[in-house]
Amino acid sequence: PSNGHAVCSWLTVPEYGVANTGNLNTFQVDLWPTGTFELRWQVGTTTPTRAIMTGVSRGQGARDGGSVDLSTAAPFSTGPDRDALRLSLSARPRLGTTVQLVTTNVVGQGVGINFLGTAQLPAPGFDLAPLGAAGCAALVDVGQAVGNLISNLGLPGTSLSITLPIPTNPGLVGLQLYSQSIWLDATANAFGAITSNGISMRLDLN
Repeated sequence: PSNGHAVCSWLTVPEYGVANTGNLNTFQVDLWPTGTFELRWQVGTTTPTRAIMTGVSRGQGARDGGSVDLSTAAPFSTGPDRDALRLSLSARPRLGTTVQLVTTNVVGQGVGINFLGTAQLPAPGFDLAPLGAAGCAALVDVGQAVGNLISNLGLPGTSLSITLPIPTNPGLVGLQLYSQSIWLDATANAFGAITSNGISMRLDLN
């Protein structure tokens, strides 16, 4: 439109996965150049046993901003999002090479721990919500892992990357290693820390 808005409209769209095609929905999303958006609905018909969820997220593990009752809170503004703590591997873990376990998307200046071990906690991991870290889970058995300090404070011998030299010993072929990082952040939750995704590595010749 001439006002620079982008408008996406759904007209009489049937409810997903329901045999009753009479459950039709008409709604619209108006995206403003300023970053503001409006959700507009004319008709919303669903099976009584199904719930409707409307939301916005950057995706890729972005933090959960919490629930909002649109019928009572509108208009409202969302706070700044931030990417989830991420752990990545610099290269394939081949014998005779050195790889880096790199932690990114940390918040502020601080410290954390990268765990590397041979035991993985069964999926979906150990839920840390009861400890005050909703949305976080322990994926590595820290009782059978080595913890390495990670930091962006410039401390001697520390960084956000852990160097992992892999010996050329053929007996290590097929060895499975697991890693996860935890970052101390008193502002993140009651637990005071957040966890990264987990990495599963299988040592190989090439």
